[in-house]
Amino acid sequence: MLAAAAFAQTAQAQDEPEKAWTNVADLSLVSTGGNSQVTTWAISDKFVYDWSRSQLTFEGYALKSDTRVRGVSNVAGEAVVDENTATTAEEYFVGGRYRYSLASSLFTYTSGRWYRNEFSGIDNRFAAALGLGYQILAQEKQTFSLEVGADWTKEEQVASQSNTFGGVQAIFDYQYKFSESGVFDGDLAFLENLQDTDDLRINLVLALTASMTKIFAISLSYAVLFDNQPVQVLVPPDAPGDPDATFTFDKTDTRFAASLVINL
Repeated sequence: MLAAAAFAQTAQAQDEPEKAWTNVADLSLVSTGGNSQVTTWAISDKFVYDWSRSQLTFEGYALKSDTRVRGVSNVAGEAVVDENTATTAEEYFVGGRYRYSLASSLFTYTSGRWYRNEFSGIDNRFAAALGLGYQILAQEKQTFSLEVGADWTKEEQVASQSNTFGGVQAIFDYQYKFSESGVFDGDLAFLENLQDTDDLRINLVLALTASMTKIFAISLSYAVLFDNQPVQVLVPPDAPGDPDATFTFDKTDTRFAASLVINL
């Protein structure tokens, strides 16, 4: 960290021309060994390119956690250890977005995204959206915008079921710069399935970022993913003749992360 800070200070001292693009990457890793062996890592990246009236964004993240499960049995008076490694969390997302300003506060946008979270029953979810946005607040320290649009979704579930439907979305985006080095971000998205209105999804992401240098920062984030109609799967019976059982995944997933941010 000391070497990284020294490098960042050297880079900060150099006068660089203002560039049209930015790239922000988040990295986090937890690894334990010995009697308890757990490896958890997460990485995300967001690339933004700005023109005079438009903006192009690519972003994605990946999260995975592996845990070693140890079992000890007695075989003829001797302790026998059986170890297996199991994945206990896995989530992926990739998305792109294009935004074009129609007026000082009015803009249009189009986006495409892919999502996978098998622990929530989602094998693949492809979505595309088109809509309008309005910049409600644009100040030096805070911004607030609202987006409303239509989307198309194809969802492939882990039980080999597939759904394709049209929907509507409303997205609120708020940012507050409370100090020279601190920024708070809040995103709230409502996604409604028009084919089945009970299938409402709500995504909330809160993030607090504090810059250490021009390049490095520390970020704390908390995400809540709510699905009012989660995936259901049929569980086959253990004994012949017994009926299948229905298992329903949880409606809410949460994710808290503390990570190192690299601004390029």
